[in-house]
Amino acid sequence: MADHIQFQIALTKKMLDEERDALKSHQDCELGAEKPVPLEDGKGISNARFVDPVSLVGVVTLAWLTKRMVDHWLKSDEQGVQIDLREKPPAISRIAGVPMGFIVIINVDGKPETHKADYEKSEDLMPVIEKALASA
Repeated sequence: MADHIQFQIALTKKMLDEERDALKSHQDCELGAEKPVPLEDGKGISNARFVDPVSLVGVVTLAWLTKRMVDHWLKSDEQGVQIDLREKPPAISRIAGVPMGFIVIINVDGKPETHKADYEKSEDLMPVIEKALASA
């Protein structure tokens, strides 16, 4: 798998600002321009009824993305993470209604898989994320 991956992230404007702040010290990672997420499209963030949802395309290292998912997304706000491999690039969103620490991976064929993120550190989750994104 390449050192850098392209992904699409869908979240609230407030959460996006947090992600931009987190990336300020990482010169080899970048987030593109944000755009509103239409609420009628049925994606996870719409179903979670988030207010002011936006999406953007980013390019980051797999290690950074995994560390961010573990250290912030999966351990905070009592939400799970959804990775939708039907999108190009894969779409990642934090979704309510999925318990904290769970990752829902929607395969290319639309079949969902649920993973309990058992980890002590971000490196423990790397194989799950790497395998999912490699199949996209």
